[in-house]
Amino acid sequence: MLRKLRALLRLLKGKITPYMGLCGRIIFCFAIGLLIYAATSGTYFDSRFSVRGPQNVSSDITIITVSRDDIISASELADHNTKNMLRSLKELGDVSDAFYWNLSLWERALQKINSAKPKAIVVTVFLGKEVPPVLTKQSNIFWAVKNQEETLNNIPNVPTDQVGPLNLFPDPDGNIRHFFGGAESLAYKVAAFYGGHPISNFNYGQPINFQGPRGTFKTFTFADLVKGLIKPIHLQNKTVILTTSDMTNHMLPTPVGYLSTGEATANVIYNYIHDLWIKEIPWFLATLYLAAILMTTLWIIFSYPESVALVFLGFLTVFIFVLSAALFDLKAVWLPLESPLALIIFTYVVVTGYRLSASEKHSWQAEQELHYLGEVESLKNNFLSLISHDLKNPLAKIQAITDRLLSSREPNASGEFKEDLTTIRRTSDELRQYITSILQLTRVEARDIKLKREVCDINNIVADVLEKLKPLAESKNIKIATDLEPLFSMEADRSLITEVLINLVENAIKYSDISAMIEIKTSELNNMVRVEVVDHAGGILEAELPKIFDKFYRGSGDKTIQVTGTGLGLYLVKYFIELHGGSVFINSQPGKGTQIGFLLPIESSEEENYATEFARSHR
Repeated sequence: MLRKLRALLRLLKGKITPYMGLCGRIIFCFAIGLLIYAATSGTYFDSRFSVRGPQNVSSDITIITVSRDDIISASELADHNTKNMLRSLKELGDVSDAFYWNLSLWERALQKINSAKPKAIVVTVFLGKEVPPVLTKQSNIFWAVKNQEETLNNIPNVPTDQVGPLNLFPDPDGNIRHFFGGAESLAYKVAAFYGGHPISNFNYGQPINFQGPRGTFKTFTFADLVKGLIKPIHLQNKTVILTTSDMTNHMLPTPVGYLSTGEATANVIYNYIHDLWIKEIPWFLATLYLAAILMTTLWIIFSYPESVALVFLGFLTVFIFVLSAALFDLKAVWLPLESPLALIIFTYVVVTGYRLSASEKHSWQAEQELHYLGEVESLKNNFLSLISHDLKNPLAKIQAITDRLLSSREPNASGEFKEDLTTIRRTSDELRQYITSILQLTRVEARDIKLKREVCDINNIVADVLEKLKPLAESKNIKIATDLEPLFSMEADRSLITEVLINLVENAIKYSDISAMIEIKTSELNNMVRVEVVDHAGGILEAELPKIFDKFYRGSGDKTIQVTGTGLGLYLVKYFIELHGGSVFINSQPGKGTQIGFLLPIESSEEENYATEFARSHR
């Protein structure tokens, strides 16, 4: 059992080890993505507010702005004795909140608002402990104070649950983005009064989901209220917020622009009522999200070429941006954007670099292997060449002695003796052909064959070949019929073309039955010389035709077993013809015979030279 476990571990190690480098790089990229997510989590959302569309804000809240001109105009209408005093106060560059408190004016304004039956009234002008008893009778009026201490001390005549701080504190850059308040804040108390406790797990420093710039909520002026220009429907069953619009300390910078304290408070209350706070996904979901992006990125990188993968990664980036913006726009859910983009970039750069490095390594190894294979091939060719040359000399002596004995007219020589000599001569010829084929093969693979063109007539070459093979044909009583059209002379390597024709005609004789017929035809077709050899032997199977010109390939028929050969003849035929810029063809039907031949261009051209180089370089 222990031995099997060790064997399994060795197997797994062998499978995993080659990918350890890649796995380490992938883990590094994923760690970078998580670190960037941790660094950007809970940061500013300004860019998200700038790209999202207008929000569909409900009419829960109505804002009434109070300006100096509104107070002065309304006070002049109510009390002409204060006219000169208020006009002098109007010239001041900045005034305190107390400037806005004309008690009789505010009493009438609050009564007008209450007559429209609002849900709640929120006053964000800081009066401190100066709220007169006449204004504290209604239980639906909420008062803003500057800090929690004023709430704890309790403004006279105002219940604790109707007073609280705004808790709108700026971030280090001066912008208001977070709400630092819980149950003690004025916004929470208003929301609780509005419809019970609106949130149970509020986080201190919750990001505010600002619904839009100034004017997002329905807004009127204090003068419109005093003059009775606001319809009751705009106040009925709503939270009415009274705020100033021209005091510096009441204008707050936010991601959507400057908002008054009332408008900022309206956004906080709205977030409370509708639970629209900006939500961040939990860590484990963020990890799964980044892991999914990593897996998608890796799949794209390994599935497509670099240029195509880059395009698809661009689409993936756009999709992530759209998804993040849509979730923030529709559901106030913040999906990380910086970390996925960094993860995609890091993964592409690191993994692509690894793949290029691995590719270079494989290329170097392939070059080394190719170099070693070239050396081995060279040694093999040299060995074959040396052996073949060494075999030709004793073979030539054997053939010479055999020819001399056959030509002698010894009276005591028996018929059996002469038959043995004939067998030796025929066998030595076969051996010579083997050696010649091997030498030709070594020359082909060494690319050492150069065409020696000379003016020649194909018909004359055919005649010479038939004369040379006449004894072989007569030994099987085979008749060779020729149909040779008159042809123009052409430039070709006579020795190579002769060898091609010897191979074709000799194969036809060897594979034909006794007393069979072989046809040889020449013709001119479209500036090409066409030569074909037709036999009526057993033919070649259709499945074997694509392999017939392969090196060392021999068919599987009974005739193939009976006929000796190296399987190099047709391979050399195809190479020599393509070296001339021509082409070979074969048609065969089992049981009927075979038509095989070649086409040669009459004139040499650039295309032929290209074909020659192609044939030489692909052997």
